[in-house]
Amino acid sequence: MIPAFSTHFFVYAPLSVNHLRMLVKHGFSYVELWCAEGHIHFAPQSWRELKRWCADCGVQVKAGHGPFYDRVTQDPSLRRVFHLSDEGSSGREAMDWTRRALEFLSELQAEIMVIHTGFHKGDLFVRMDRLAERVRTILDEWDISLAFETEPHTYCSASVMTTFIETYLDAHPRAGICLDLGHANVYGGVMEELKSATKRLLYVHASDNSGTADAHLVPGEGNISWSRVLEELEKRKTPLQYFTLEIRDHTRGKATFSELENVIEQCARWRDEHRRYFS
Repeated sequence: MIPAFSTHFFVYAPLSVNHLRMLVKHGFSYVELWCAEGHIHFAPQSWRELKRWCADCGVQVKAGHGPFYDRVTQDPSLRRVFHLSDEGSSGREAMDWTRRALEFLSELQAEIMVIHTGFHKGDLFVRMDRLAERVRTILDEWDISLAFETEPHTYCSASVMTTFIETYLDAHPRAGICLDLGHANVYGGVMEELKSATKRLLYVHASDNSGTADAHLVPGEGNISWSRVLEELEKRKTPLQYFTLEIRDHTRGKATFSELENVIEQCARWRDEHRRYFS
């Protein structure tokens, strides 16, 4: 597995070359780009600039997180949330933002886009139909793999994602699961979700919590048994390549660069303590 870092950690600020330099300084040269307006700008000059920064810093954008809200804001209640499985204008808006992100990611030669499905109780199968229709269009038009993220409730579990991929997408070779280990610790249990995801496991989001809320803490700050998880990932035969740390800035953009770097250094120490599992 290759360790990577999500720019979600910097989401409350426009992504800058200094953020990338900070990651590289601590050994994170593989990056997941958080595709949110305000963090990045979906315009040609923006991806050209980011491409230059990556080349200068030695960073590779291997994945991107598909957009599911219209803008970055310190108060999440002020943003408009949408999913590709939504009906009407919300679903169309989700598709528009996703296309913008795909154009951006294709220029950076990213391999994977992570997608929040928006599945929930009440209209699960209708949502699966709508999402499958839009996803098939994406897979036909873009040479990128799609990883559907597990979330901390029954209708976005690893078993539901497996059913969606195998039944609604006919087990498409570029469709897989993004197993969010923090979400799994809140719902279902990490080992149980890992076992359910094994067959279609394409990507991992890693963060820690106490099992009661999705806190996006540095691994080691919660109660996940990381040695057990990493051993299980190592022994299972999956298409998994990237193990991506998805940590939250709990200050919501108020931290100094030095304070942000301290958190990244913590992540690097944890990675190095478990280096035998990473390539």
